[in-house]
Amino acid sequence: MKSFVYYLSVAGLTIATLFCFHFLTEQPVNPSHSEKLCLGGLSAFLNVFVLAYHATHPPHPKFFMAIQRRMLLYIHIGSGCLELASCLFAYFTGNETWALMAAGVALVGHIPTSYYQTPIVSGSKAIMIPSYVFVTTLHLFCAIHLLKEPQSAYWLLNLFLVLNTYVWVRVFYFLFGRIGLFTESLYSSSVLFAVLLVLPAVLGIVGNGLFVGYLAATVFLYYLLRQPNRRKRSQLVVENARTRLVAKFGQELSEESA
Repeated sequence: MKSFVYYLSVAGLTIATLFCFHFLTEQPVNPSHSEKLCLGGLSAFLNVFVLAYHATHPPHPKFFMAIQRRMLLYIHIGSGCLELASCLFAYFTGNETWALMAAGVALVGHIPTSYYQTPIVSGSKAIMIPSYVFVTTLHLFCAIHLLKEPQSAYWLLNLFLVLNTYVWVRVFYFLFGRIGLFTESLYSSSVLFAVLLVLPAVLGIVGNGLFVGYLAATVFLYYLLRQPNRRKRSQLVVENARTRLVAKFGQELSEESA
């Protein structure tokens, strides 16, 4: 029950933060800023390498521990690819049908499966769960607005940039891993850098400030609502590395076959 109240509170805080931005910050007159376009173009280019990697490497073993997880992962990947292509077609053709498709696919496929996968994320739960909820809810926020205004290049670009947060997570994960940075918190650091890179392009200069305040508030809520003991506090901040999860999964299989 405490976990449900905590997740519900985090979701409510996310929505409140986004609506504060929406009503207190003036939208730009010309949404097609060169900075957004450059970031969007670079994200689209990097998708080639990230999608090629995923096409040639199997998913994390945690997705094979249950049929439901595996099926929802495939829906997540398929809907994400379709949303990506629809956004590009909508922008370059100016066709509102493609924009509606991008918003619809996000709302029906990619966003629900993102929420589903949030509790099983790797990394530090104190950072990862609020970050996933924040970005996924921002994705939802943009998709709803694009559905209402399919002619809006502003919301189309925002939707595309938020979707491509995952690309930057993989890019930073690869770069940090190669040069040996953040070895004790590789995945969490990659997610933080990706979110802090994308948010200013979507939420403006207040984006990163909102996000940092939001993270602090979610940790405060966790302590207030769940009142964790020392072991729970340690589990909240420890880095659940992807490699450790693979090793743990293999150990469980070995124990079951013994």
